[in-house]
Amino acid sequence: MEYKIFLPVEKLKFSDLHDWSKKENVCKTTTVKLSEPAVRDISDTKILKQENLKKGTVVKCNDEEIALFRHGQDVFAVRDKCPHGGGPLHLGEIEELVDKSVCVRCPWHKWKFDLKTGQVRFPKGHKTEQAELFPVKTTEEGKILIGFEGINPHFFNAMDDIHF
Repeated sequence: MEYKIFLPVEKLKFSDLHDWSKKENVCKTTTVKLSEPAVRDISDTKILKQENLKKGTVVKCNDEEIALFRHGQDVFAVRDKCPHGGGPLHLGEIEELVDKSVCVRCPWHKWKFDLKTGQVRFPKGHKTEQAELFPVKTTEEGKILIGFEGINPHFFNAMDDIHF
């Protein structure tokens, strides 16, 4: 049996996470029509507010940047950096594949990672690369806890932060 230390995510609750399981929440593509000629006039451009964009949530926990995604009653935690090209996974879209597996699609190169196994689902043939996943627990009050192998040693080495 593998033991984990579960640390709380500060200032974020389960209900704060965007629910990707709702079909009306999935599409986040926006079309902007420019007037002719194609000159950028700021008055014709609609800028989406940050809170209206559908995306994952990036948090820092145990000195790690982690993307959190909610799909129904499940919360998935994955290292925010794509193992293929380093893209910010929290900006990726969530897809439910035909076999009902839930994947995050990297916004840079469209690679898809299974959020239960970390395996590459697209493109095929990349079995050596995997997204790093973290176990998640939620409390009845909606608090989110992320599991780690241990506490980051940086927290115990106070001398690292002192400059003489």
